[in-house]
Amino acid sequence: MSESNKCDLPCLRCKNAVTTGIRCIQCGRLSHKSCLEILKITLLSKETVNCCNQSATSKNNNIKKTEIPTSFQQIDSNESMKVSYLERIIRDKESIIENLHITIEALKEQLDLMKALKSSTESIQSQIQNERSKPSSIPCLSEPQQSSLKRTHNLTEQNFILQKADAIEVKSSNPITKAALATALYNEESRNTLTSVINLEKDVRPKALLVGSLENTSDGTLRASEFVKTSEFHYHATNFAPDVSSENLQKHLQKFAPNVKVQKLNSRNPDQYSSFKISLPPLESGDIMDSKIWPYKVFLNRFFPSRKLKPQTD
Repeated sequence: MSESNKCDLPCLRCKNAVTTGIRCIQCGRLSHKSCLEILKITLLSKETVNCCNQSATSKNNNIKKTEIPTSFQQIDSNESMKVSYLERIIRDKESIIENLHITIEALKEQLDLMKALKSSTESIQSQIQNERSKPSSIPCLSEPQQSSLKRTHNLTEQNFILQKADAIEVKSSNPITKAALATALYNEESRNTLTSVINLEKDVRPKALLVGSLENTSDGTLRASEFVKTSEFHYHATNFAPDVSSENLQKHLQKFAPNVKVQKLNSRNPDQYSSFKISLPPLESGDIMDSKIWPYKVFLNRFFPSRKLKPQTD
């Protein structure tokens, strides 16, 4: 074989004509350096290679080669790295397919387990329905037996109430106030017990409307306490005419109680009536309790100050 015939052989891998490249020492074939690297052929030097011997050895190797598609034959040598990457993906497709088979088998096992759980759940539900459909084994009570049970329950409840009422003694001489009643009911409710409450009276503190002026009795057996409060008594006089002034009312009441004080209040309807606050010492409070000194249809009551203080006018 002449030297020219040897040079006409195409590249060992891409089968293209090569003018400059790595020459084989046996057949004289010129091949691209990148193609020889892809075929994993070892170079003898920078310009020579023994491709005939190494290609025959690679055919007997157990490594399975994958044919390169024909569309890759037109790729330039500068893109050899991309071709190498794609070739590796093609070679690894078997391992990818094997992993997919393993995943499919695992999913099949999960599906079988779910089917088994579904069948067991259905069997349990059917057993429960069968148990519920069976007639009850509890005997029904006849009407006389039911009435006797009701009577026994009522007697037991009455005995409990009577025993509780006997255990709690409330004397009628000690009246129960609203505060004491609220506390007792709260305590009894927290203990879930019953209590009979009797002699309920309003919790109202009595206030004096009259103060005696007699200093001493003839025999001296009746007398007032030494600790007499010196605070003033206050009264509320209302239903006066709108034009009545506090000065005129004070002059009139000073005839009976010299130390009286009169203060005009704000009325809801000042064009219809007027009201006054009357203050005087306790010893003089009885002097103004005579109805004859008050005009007709005028009312006198105890004075209760409102919670919200309102401006007062004289």
